[in-house]
Formats: sequence, C-alpha cells, structure tokens
Amino acid sequence: MLHLASAMNLLLAAFHIGIVFVGAPGYRYFRAPEEFAIRAAAGDPAPALITLAIAGVFLAWSAYAASAAGLIRRLPMTRPAVGVIAAIFLLRGLFVIPQLLQAAGLIDGIAEAEPRDIVFSASAFVIGAIHAIGLWTLFQEEKPCRQ
Repeated sequence: MLHLASAMNLLLAAFHIGIVFVGAPGYRYFRAPEEFAIRAAAGDPAPALITLAIAGVFLAWSAYAASAAGLIRRLPMTRPAVGVIAAIFLLRGLFVIPQLLQAAGLIDGIAEAEPRDIVFSASAFVIGAIHAIGLWTLFQEEKPCRQ
C-alpha cells in the first residue's frame, strides 16, 4: 500500500509542477486563489514559487511513504510522519461530506461545489486511507522500516 501512496504523492507533485507550466488556467481549474491566476498571468513568479514549494512537500511525502515501504533508506520519524500525512489527507478528504450533501440539495454551501471539487476531496480521502492502511499494515506486521 505504501508503494501506491508514494506513487500518488509523486503524481500530485507532477500535477503541481504542471500547473506552473500551464499558468493561470491551471491555477483556476485546480481552484487556487484567483489572485494566483491573476499574478501568474501578469508574470509574477510568486505563484510558481509557492506551487513548486507545494510540489516539494508532495515529493517529501512520497519519500516518507517510500521509506516506510522499505523502498529507500529509513528517514527520520518515518512512521509518525506517514501518520501525519495520512491525517492531513483524510481531513482534507472529509470536505467531500458537505460537498455531497450540498450537491444533493440537503444543505446550503458558501460556494457551489462543482463535480471536480467532489473528485478532489474524494481523491484526498482515498489517498489518506491508502497511507493509513499502509501504516496500519506496518504495525500489524511489526516489520521495521529498512535501514
């Protein structure tokens, strides 16, 4: 499972790097603040630098999942880090609940949830679950991370 978690983080990093190359339309599609799109269209490097920093976070998360899977050497605090990563994804993914309720007309939302918002939230939840299941499996096997 953690092999898959690592690959998913790599994919997210690649998406963020791609957004930098696409520019303003990419920022708008992936729901970055409108100011990012405006500043990117104006040639301001700040949105690209921030987006590349986010890609760097996903690369680090990929490395931690790979470390927990035994694909690379053990990184400091691997298991707690993967637990925190799982929690972040799961918490982000919980946004799918009000989005689905809003889409069904059961609640009013601050902003209309589009289908892609639901997909983004559900994807975050699935990625978080994959991290959590992988971490749980490690604890069940009592398999230490490779040194």
